[in-house]
This record gives sequence, C-alpha cells and structure tokens, in this order.
Amino acid sequence: MSVTQEPAYQPVPRPETDPDEIEIRLSDIIDFLNESRWLVLRFVLFFLVIGVIYAVSQSNVYTAQVTVMPEAQSSGASKLGGLGSLAGLAGISLDNLGGEDAIRPDLYPTVLQSIPFALNLLKQPVYSSELGAKLPLNQFVRQMRTKGWLGGLTNLFSGSNEDTSPQAMRDPKNFSQAIEITKGQDELIKVVQQTVSAAYDKKTGVITVVAVEPDPVVAATVARLSLEYLTDYITNYRTEKARQQVTFLAGQVSE
Repeated sequence: MSVTQEPAYQPVPRPETDPDEIEIRLSDIIDFLNESRWLVLRFVLFFLVIGVIYAVSQSNVYTAQVTVMPEAQSSGASKLGGLGSLAGLAGISLDNLGGEDAIRPDLYPTVLQSIPFALNLLKQPVYSSELGAKLPLNQFVRQMRTKGWLGGLTNLFSGSNEDTSPQAMRDPKNFSQAIEITKGQDELIKVVQQTVSAAYDKKTGVITVVAVEPDPVVAATVARLSLEYLTDYITNYRTEKARQQVTFLAGQVSE
C-alpha cells in the first residue's frame, strides 16, 4: 500500500503596490452611483433647467449678406487722362503712379474692424421691426442688450458706462489728435466688431460684407451702411492719392 502526500498549499504572493496608489474597481463606481443616484439626478435636473432658461432667453439672430465685385483697375496714365498724354510729351513716365489700387482688397475687412468705422456706424439711424421705431444704432444695441430678464440682470451687475462727456476724457481738447473713447463706447465698438465682418476671395475678387443682428431690418441696414462706408473710404483714399499725383505731375511739367 502506497501513500502519496499532496504538496502543502502555498498562497500566491500579490504584487507589491504603491501605498499612495488608489485602486478603483468598476463595482466601486456602480455602488457609488447607486448610493448617490438622487444627488446625481438633482445635479442633472438643475443644469438642465439652467440650460433651458438660457436657451429661451436668447434672441433670434438674422444674417444679412452683401456681395460685390470690385472694378478692374486701369493703368496710371489712363487714370490721369489728358495729363497722362502731357506727361508723355514731357518725357515723364506715369507707369508707377496709380498702377495698383490705393488699398489692397485683402485689407478691406480690416477697414470694417477699425474704431472709426464702428463709431461712425453707431451714430447711423436704423429702423427696428422688433421695437417698431427708428433710432441710432447705439441706442438699438443698448436696448437689445437689456431686453429680457437675463439682459436686465447682466446690465444691473455691469452698471452704466455711457459717460461720453469731455470731462470724462483724459484729453478733452484732443491735443494728441488720437481717438479717445469711454468704457461704454468701447463695449459698443466690440459689439460692432463681433457683428460686422467682411471677407475677400483672392481667386474671384469678390468681397462679401456680413452683418448679424437680432433684427432682420437692422441687419440689412447695417450691411448696407457698412458697404457704403467701405465704398466712401476707398473713393476718398483714391481721390486724395490722385490729387497728390496731379500736384506732383503739375510741378514736374512746369519745371
């Protein structure tokens, strides 16, 4: 009779773990959610209500878009007409005068992001179908910002910054010849810069002006006024450049 002896049981050693390391198992997460499900549900409902209130308080926005194609540019001599022929007889070359546009089209969007443009636009009258009245754009922006309880609450905490009197300026007589604005004006300018934009397509040469406003009539009006400002700005720039060229040419011919 033979007797076999089974080997004694030896426990498998566990791998050494870092005492600072925390081990989280899936069962622990499930237990925590079961124990705190009502608390989690309250948080979800709370943020859901906040999201619904915020969405309802937001006004509709309308987009107006104007697309234009700039005219083809002619040479400097043809722009100056008879003076170009006279300069040719005098042996003066005008090929380097006015051969290119005074302002590159890719800089047009920058013009509509400038402070002078925003200040000019804020003074222009617009008609609001939402308010049923005609008023300056700056007043329209203020009224739409305070529309509804959420806007009123924001305006209450932000306070009033509409002081534009000379006493509030650091340089009331404008000795520096710089554009100085108040805090209230700065906020309105930022609104204009966010709602008015322009894009230039280098391939087609098409310029697109876009205005986004909470009123469809105001959006269309702002887009039109922006295009008119850009057109006048470019025209005045070209006119001044041509005047300087004519003055220079007249001086050269008279010598």
